[in-house]
Order: sequence, then C-alpha cells, then structure tokens
Amino acid sequence: MSSDDADIIIVGAGITGCALGAALGRQGRKVLVLERDMSEPDRIVGELLQPGGIEALEKIGIEDCIQGIDGQFTSGYQIFHKGINVAVPYPEKPDGSDYRGIGFHYGRFVMNLRKALINTPNVTVVEATVNELMRDDSGEIIRGVAATRKPDSSLLHYKAPLTLVCDGCFSKFRKSFVDHPIQITDHFLGLILTNPDFPVPGRGHVILSDVAPMVIYPISHNEARILINYPGKNLPSGDILKEYVLDKCVPRMPESLRPSLKAAVHNDRLRSMPNQFLPPSINRTKGLILVGDSNNMRHPLTGGGMTVCLHDAHLLSRFIAPNVVPDLYDYDNVISQTNKLHWKRKGYSFVINVLSIALYKLFSPKNRYMKALEDGCIDYFIRGGSCTEGPVRLLGGLDHSPSHLLLHFYAVCAYSIYQYIFTNGPAMLMPIRALESVLIFVQASLVIIPYILSEMSS
Repeated sequence: MSSDDADIIIVGAGITGCALGAALGRQGRKVLVLERDMSEPDRIVGELLQPGGIEALEKIGIEDCIQGIDGQFTSGYQIFHKGINVAVPYPEKPDGSDYRGIGFHYGRFVMNLRKALINTPNVTVVEATVNELMRDDSGEIIRGVAATRKPDSSLLHYKAPLTLVCDGCFSKFRKSFVDHPIQITDHFLGLILTNPDFPVPGRGHVILSDVAPMVIYPISHNEARILINYPGKNLPSGDILKEYVLDKCVPRMPESLRPSLKAAVHNDRLRSMPNQFLPPSINRTKGLILVGDSNNMRHPLTGGGMTVCLHDAHLLSRFIAPNVVPDLYDYDNVISQTNKLHWKRKGYSFVINVLSIALYKLFSPKNRYMKALEDGCIDYFIRGGSCTEGPVRLLGGLDHSPSHLLLHFYAVCAYSIYQYIFTNGPAMLMPIRALESVLIFVQASLVIIPYILSEMSS
C-alpha cells in the first residue's frame, strides 16, 4: 500500500486496533495499521475477557483468536470475605448452556489478533512509530501521520481521510484532543502464580480483606494471574511492596493459595500498573477518532476493559461502514456518525465504567459506613437468585441497562442499611443506628453519583 492509498489509518495494533482493522478490512476499506512494536507484548492486565467480550469477538468474526493460547474458561467468581466464600456464577444462555469468560496471557491473545488482522483482506500492517498527526493548512483537519519505520528508521508520511488512534491507556496523542483529566485511583501489583491450588477451580477468585481487594484468575493450564490492590497514587520501593504482599496479603489469602503466592514473590518479578479512570469524550476533530482506552478507561478490578474496547471496535465499524459513510472525506457525516456512536456506546460502556469504580470503592472501605456497604453487598450475593444473577450479568457485560445497575446498587444499599440497624448490636441502640444509616445512604450515593454524572455529561 502506498503512502497515500489508504482509506483509514489505525495507530496501534493492540486489542482495539486489531479488532477494528479486521472489521473495517472485511467491509472493503483499505486499512493501514501502524504498530510501534510487533513483538509479543507483556502486561499484567487485559488477561480476563468477560462473556460480553467474547460476544463482541463473535460479532466481529474473530472469535477464533481465543483458541490455541492455552486460555482457561471461567464459569464466574468465588468471593472470599471474612471467612466465608460466595459463589457468583455466570448465568445461563437462552439455549441452556452457561456463559463463560476466559483468562489468558495478554500477549498471546494480542498475537492471535494480529495474525487475524494481517490475514484480513485490504489490510496492511507496518511496524513503525507514529511521531505526529499531520494537519492540513488550516490546522483543523487531520490528514494522516508521520512515522518512523522499522528497521531502517526511515521517516515516512502516510495520508488518509480518517485516522483512528488506538494507542491504549498510555496514549501519546490523547492530551491534544481530550479535555478530561485522567484520575489515577490506585495501583495493581501483579504476579503469576505457578500451579496454584484454587479452592474452586474454574472460577475467578476475589479476596476481600481489611487491607485491599485481590483478584486471581487462571491464564494457562498451570498459571494464574494475581492482582493485588495497593492504594494511593504513588508506589514505594520494590522491597516495601514485597513486604506488603508477604506480611499483609498472604495471611489474608485462602490457605491453599498461600504457598504459590509466597513462591511468586520470591521467584517472579513484582510488577505494577496504575489504575486509571477517564470518562469518554465526544469526537470534534475532523479526520480523527480516538478509540478504546485512548478515549475512555475504567478501573480494571472488574475486568471489563477489553469488553468495552471490542464493542467499541464493532460499533464504530458499523457507524462508518461504506453504506453509511460512502465518502470518508465527508467530515460532517463522519463527525455526525461518531457523535451518534458516543451516545450509542453508552448502552454497554456506562454500566461497565460505573460498576468498575463503584465496586472498587465498595471493596476498599475507608470507614465503618463503607464497611457496612461492603458487608451488605456480600450478604446480598449470598441471597442468590436475582441478587446474584443480576449483578453478574452487569459485571460480565451481558446486561447493558443503567437502570438495572442503579436498581441493584441501591438494593445493596437498602439491604446494608437494614442489616446495620437490626443486626449490628444491642436493640436499645437501634434508634441511633437508624439515624446513622442516613450516612450509609450518603456514602453509597457519593460512590456512584459522581461517576454517573461524568458519564452523562461527557
């Protein structure tokens, strides 16, 4: 493909870029994908795909990418809290089979996506670092990119009517086009457990404690990823972090998992990742669209990031399909379609984005009223039935209804208040606890409402 022969340029061949390139190429668009490094990436997040994400792969037609990478299907979650564990299974499909998620090595999945991308008609993949988004003389329209190509470091200019920036959570181009500041809420510490002894095999394990939430899920036949929350925007030295894991986290793990975690601390490299939140922005630049994590991020505790990105890729490919936008130089039409996309995507992104930060706040309580909400949430799950199936459908990217999210969130709040008043001490203090219960409602609202407003206003 020549430097000015593409219909669409995609910056980045990660989850979003690969899925989007495959979808657009199959529509007959001539797509040029530029990726800085085509070797297998290695990350500690992006290793659990929810059932809703698998559905998005199927819609694009690249569901085979989860095959052949030693991925491990999961049937839901097992939550450990104060000596009890609660089963939160994925629901049944209409045909009677069960929905499943899947855990895998991030890099292996990306390499399969890249193979699918390279084998897609009309797609050209070039290993090159994009240095600049080129504008026209007016400065208002993006006309293409300037890139340094491997291996000879030659500087090339590629032109196309539309450039899609899919360069991920550390996007180098985001700051020029997105007004919202990125919120760093905390960090995840990541290790790989070898031959872990899961209390409930085939499930993701969530361990809640007075220190920090931890998530464990299988990523191969003999490995599991553990993500350990470390609060705060700044991290101490590696030795302090190892002490944190050994002294604070290991004793709070299910006993069968402690040996593999101890071994991982001593034998594996303790890695970290900032957990970031960024509400989505409406596209206003002609010739450019930011897609995936470059435009919208949520807390990774719930494992919903890839699900949102894959749905973004599928939906955007539909909104700019040749029968909808025959001429990509028709910038007014492109912007009109991407504005429609911005609101249409909220059907799935709203729930996953808000739920991710709500559960993180709920499972990282900082006062007794938040602890009451955490306890109430677990007891709500214990009730089973719709109290389990409803939330896990939201978590798994299967239910896209904001009203269902609010219904279950405030049902948890009401149940927490009931327990706080009636099961939390002497009957003679019930009137005082009833007055204090107002603070539980306030705390719950402070958790969720700001993020609902940010989603609605963005």
